[in-house]
Amino acid sequence: MDRFEQYLSWPQVKALNAIERCRTVALGGHRDQCDRCGHQTISYNSCRNRHCPKCQTNARDKWLAARQQELLPVDYYHLVFSDEHLRAILEFFDLRRLTTQVGTTLLEILEKQLPYVDEFINSIPH
Repeated sequence: MDRFEQYLSWPQVKALNAIERCRTVALGGHRDQCDRCGHQTISYNSCRNRHCPKCQTNARDKWLAARQQELLPVDYYHLVFSDEHLRAILEFFDLRRLTTQVGTTLLEILEKQLPYVDEFINSIPH
């Protein structure tokens, strides 16, 4: 790490140092003992850095599980449209007439998401 330290910011160096020292003698530790058999183990302290994979695994897993509970039981797709794709959609559908279940036209939804959609609609021949 010393070789690359000149290319890293102070917060990056601090995080890498914490991760490097996590659950080692450098951060100290404590002795755990079983109440029944008396077996002892040493547990080293963690760095608790938010970037540390050892420390944040449980928090990440809990967060992902909570997000998965929020998902609807349907397939999800992420679509990215270029201007050409948007133009093709606008030409194919009459967005002034297509409405959602709550009565909002798709054109109104697009206008909120893409403020420049009016330019496309006005440039399409009617």
